[in-house]
Amino acid sequence: MVGRAVHRPLREPATPGDVVLEAAGITFREGGVDRLKSVSFRLRAGEVMGIIGVSGNGQAALARVLGGTARRSEGDLLLFGKPVGDMTVPEVIAAGIGRIPEDRNRDGAIGEMAIWENAVLERLAGFSRRGLVDRRAGIAFAQAIIDGFDVRGGTPGSRIRLLSGGNMQKLILGRNLIEHPKILIAAQPARGLDEGAVAAVHERILAAKKAGTAVLLISEDLEEVMQLADRIQAIVGGRLSPPVPADGADARQLGLMMAG
Repeated sequence: MVGRAVHRPLREPATPGDVVLEAAGITFREGGVDRLKSVSFRLRAGEVMGIIGVSGNGQAALARVLGGTARRSEGDLLLFGKPVGDMTVPEVIAAGIGRIPEDRNRDGAIGEMAIWENAVLERLAGFSRRGLVDRRAGIAFAQAIIDGFDVRGGTPGSRIRLLSGGNMQKLILGRNLIEHPKILIAAQPARGLDEGAVAAVHERILAAKKAGTAVLLISEDLEEVMQLADRIQAIVGGRLSPPVPADGADARQLGLMMAG
């Protein structure tokens, strides 16, 4: 498919640190339906926790609540050991949380805007002076992402829609990881990518984990979760199963968890 041999990176054993994100009894109602039902988990620094499930079981709702685009109906959220209210997207980013959205075209980028504009889109305050965006600083930031994350097919001034899906995803991943987030919420990070781009995205996620970032991986791809996660929980009907260690877990066991 990509004209060369591709080897996905291998997960190394984790050495988890402190709990950086804790959900306790999170419920989210939308349109009169409970999309999340008393969801609880703990995420530690330096680990990848995978949440696997069949589409429509609450994965998207969980990513939205944690990412600042939806408000929980009930339950508590603790960030670095301290309770927090419903945070806006700027507050989530300011707290050191990176976000890889499920749909990069709808929620991750604005196609007609330039690569550099998309690079700074979530951090405009840091690139603005007296109400005006510092174009030179934004272009330099985008170029650093392009160089550091091997984004091919465009310059900082190119419209982002001209990039392939894999390169757009690397740009979105890069604008988060270049800031060394304490937490990364990655929803379907390799969906729709070719094998080469999948390997590149996985390599960056594992490198972030090694550097101490806590990664919450939300995916419908069982193979992806088994390759990247240190612990795995299944989401079924808006409820989370108890976590199981990835080491020793097999596809049959996880498939049964996904089936409830």
